[in-house]
Amino acid sequence: MYGMGDPAISVIIPTYNRAKWLARVIDALLVQTFRDYEIIVSDDGSVDGTADTVAAVVQSAPVRLTYVTQQNKGAGAARNLGLKHAKGRLVLFIDDDVLPAPNLVEEHARGHEEHPADTVAIVGPVVNAPELVVSPFMRWFMNEGPGFPHSRERDGTRLDYWNFCTANLSLKRRFMLEKGMFDESFRPFYEDIELGYRLTRHDLQIILNKKATGYHLRGETFDKYCYRSQLAGRSRALFERKWPGATLTRDGSRAKARISPWKIAMTVITPLAPILRPVIAWLDSRRCGVPSFLYALVSGRYSQKGYEEGLARLNAQRQMGRIDQPVCGISREDVVLDAGTGQGGLLRRLLSACQAVYTIDINGDLLERLRPKFAEDNIALIQADVRKMPFKSSCFDRVICTEVLEHLPDAFRAIEELNRVGRVDGTVVVAVPTHFSETLYSRLNRRYDRNRHEHVTILKKNEWISLFQAADFCVVAVRNQNFVPALYWAWRNVFTIRHDPSSGRILEKRFSDMLFWLLTSAANRLTLGGFIRAGNRVFPKSWYFYLEKGAGQCAHQ
Repeated sequence: MYGMGDPAISVIIPTYNRAKWLARVIDALLVQTFRDYEIIVSDDGSVDGTADTVAAVVQSAPVRLTYVTQQNKGAGAARNLGLKHAKGRLVLFIDDDVLPAPNLVEEHARGHEEHPADTVAIVGPVVNAPELVVSPFMRWFMNEGPGFPHSRERDGTRLDYWNFCTANLSLKRRFMLEKGMFDESFRPFYEDIELGYRLTRHDLQIILNKKATGYHLRGETFDKYCYRSQLAGRSRALFERKWPGATLTRDGSRAKARISPWKIAMTVITPLAPILRPVIAWLDSRRCGVPSFLYALVSGRYSQKGYEEGLARLNAQRQMGRIDQPVCGISREDVVLDAGTGQGGLLRRLLSACQAVYTIDINGDLLERLRPKFAEDNIALIQADVRKMPFKSSCFDRVICTEVLEHLPDAFRAIEELNRVGRVDGTVVVAVPTHFSETLYSRLNRRYDRNRHEHVTILKKNEWISLFQAADFCVVAVRNQNFVPALYWAWRNVFTIRHDPSSGRILEKRFSDMLFWLLTSAANRLTLGGFIRAGNRVFPKSWYFYLEKGAGQCAHQ
């Protein structure tokens, strides 16, 4: 049995529904030539008996074997969970489908002995397992493609952040805890590349040790690879948005040229990709290869498609329900109230920006559906009426109330309550539909005019400002927002599509995705932001009023 002291190395295995491969990985770790280590299995909400697989070997394990679990949040979150339970000076990340060679842990330990600086990470090669049947595509993927490119380098090579491959990588635990863990918003893919980039900004060096070999147990088909490339493309968009100065290719170049042979080939292949994908997959299943450039071009097209989808979603997050942070000024120390949360569209963004969130809604069923999603977050879900809230006066730093007041016949009472619960030095954000958009929809479709989707208070901008000032508010700024939803509702009313709460959000999402796809493809993503900003000036669906306590004529921006 293992001793009671802290081990030298903590081996962290994030896993999700791969009990069969995980069992082999654990068995191989239990017979390592190096003994001063512990194993932490970090389960990302598996439902395939992973817990039983680990429990079967815990008692007989010659080293400390710890099992921790969480709700499904992605690989980055699972690695962070394992890191929080680690005790070793070094942490070694290995994937649940990478079989370690008998000396893998020893080689990682030796690498850190040779390079004792905190700013050194050791990465080992990952190659196909000997028993794996290698198809022509897999041969390209590992030898020429983006599989594990560091495995093709020489021993001792210093690598860039693109090779921060957590399938087989170790580094000092203290350095990682001090400089930052995995960003859990990258899901799936790019969470390791993003961390590698962030740590290299703190002088991290990544050194290859070719003797610390891992064997990849899972085969890859071309069809699945195209799907995974599309998902990775979405995360690449997030990476680019977060780190606009980072290089975007593995060779370190940024490819500024507008016209290149690759782009010309991509333009030709684009309309053929849906046809070529199943053909190449069928040929590969029969061990018939195709020219290497076709693997790269077709999968690259799906990566680009995912990238454009990622950009679309990021822009949509900025547009739909967006809070102007410089004006609102939400900080990590703030306590925020989301008054009338509805489907909870703002909650995740608020939670990432502040200390705690209180949310109220008059619909108890909606709140009950939200509870499981936010069970582990610092949030209070309370059923209450925004016109009579169960809070003390001046208890919230920021108050958010989006698309609520138009549903109330006595909106002024709600405005007074928003003033009461907000602090003097805080900000209240109120979003309401514009008078023009509501009038247009009612003229396009009589059904909309008859029920206005329960919109009973529709006012002009100056009328809203007068109400806010009457409630002792000062209007600091007014922003036009939600151009894309404005187009969606116009389209919906032109074609007289009936309102269906169960499918309305899905329809709106599909419309938004379609619109962004058309815009990004046609404009090559160069004019999308400007187009939306111009649209918000011409045809916004919502006004966002930024208010502070204090009566009087207050000039707004």
